[in-house]
Amino acid sequence: MKGAIAVLVILGLVLGTAWWTVDVAATRPHPAIVEELLHETMEHAVRRSAAAIVAPPLDEAALVTDGADHYFAMCEGCHAGPGVEPSELAQGLYPPPPPLHEEEEWSDAELFWITKHGIKASGMPGYGPTHSDEALWAIVAFVRTLPGMTPAAYEPFRPAAGSGHDHGAHGHAHGGHEHGSSDPGADPAGAVADEHDHHHGHDDHDHGEHAH
Repeated sequence: MKGAIAVLVILGLVLGTAWWTVDVAATRPHPAIVEELLHETMEHAVRRSAAAIVAPPLDEAALVTDGADHYFAMCEGCHAGPGVEPSELAQGLYPPPPPLHEEEEWSDAELFWITKHGIKASGMPGYGPTHSDEALWAIVAFVRTLPGMTPAAYEPFRPAAGSGHDHGAHGHAHGGHEHGSSDPGADPAGAVADEHDHHHGHDDHDHGEHAH
């Protein structure tokens, strides 16, 4: 009984100290040890949650192109892209959103889980309530092409001025979108696939072992 009371007293002291000392300002980072602990905990939770997910083939050009549409509408502002800086909103977030063209920390299944469910207290929303699994896998397919992509290869995917994105309940509509290309027959996804064979080759790509 005395031991239980001692634990409660200690817990009360810890919580009381946290109540008066924890800094929640996004402009001031956590101490390094706290940041590392939070990141490791988040990584473990994501890997555990995504362990049973089996990723489909993600190297089809049409899937990558559709994923690019969603990426520009929903992701680029925070996660940037080759030759593109994050938005002012993203620069004010803490923790800062990772630049996905510079990192390969997650497996395909883990990227899918994060995109679908989001990460609490990070600014990363979960798109599962608004998007189909097919649309979310398309985003993963496009994100997989980003590491190592040059700004010149990235630019043809970007929306042309005045083009629209429909992300309503019925899914994604291209609306005549040409991804910034003056050639309606141009296939930027095919060009990226040629440039990034080491990411999407049928013989050597393993969707389950991506790590940053």
